[in-house]
Amino acid sequence: MRAASAKPDRAHGATEGRKEGIAKDSASDDKSSHPKTAHTVRSIWMVRSFLFVQIAIFLILVLIHFGLLIGGYRHQSAGATESLIVAVLALGLWATWTPAPWNQRAATAAQCFGTVGVLVGLLTIGLGIGPRTILDLSLDLVLLLVLIAGLAYPLVAVRIPSQARDGER
Repeated sequence: MRAASAKPDRAHGATEGRKEGIAKDSASDDKSSHPKTAHTVRSIWMVRSFLFVQIAIFLILVLIHFGLLIGGYRHQSAGATESLIVAVLALGLWATWTPAPWNQRAATAAQCFGTVGVLVGLLTIGLGIGPRTILDLSLDLVLLLVLIAGLAYPLVAVRIPSQARDGER
């Protein structure tokens, strides 16, 4: 009889405990998730801006290498490679509208892919395989700087507010 009376109490207590545990866990998840502060919204829009600029520069390179923008710089394989990088950057830009932290991870992955692509392009220029014009070299260097800035911005943006909070204490 004692075991029979203990089971409902224990079951009721366990159910209550589980419900309280779930409530506590979800409350702690709300605090640990990335809040939509003005800083985080501004930060993701800056990342999106970097991606827009990177896509635009790559599209200019694609048009140049397919001979649609400037004559005399036609290079089909470079244009095809840059088209693939544009597609990856556009996918990364699209993924920035996913919930945090995936939006930042997608942007970082796309920009890393673009950076590797530019470095491979610079390597082919150095080896004499790819197009070796001043225009190609200068656009690749500008693009590399924009990609590095896009990768560095979230790191700097996260550090600045935390340093400001430390200074207020």
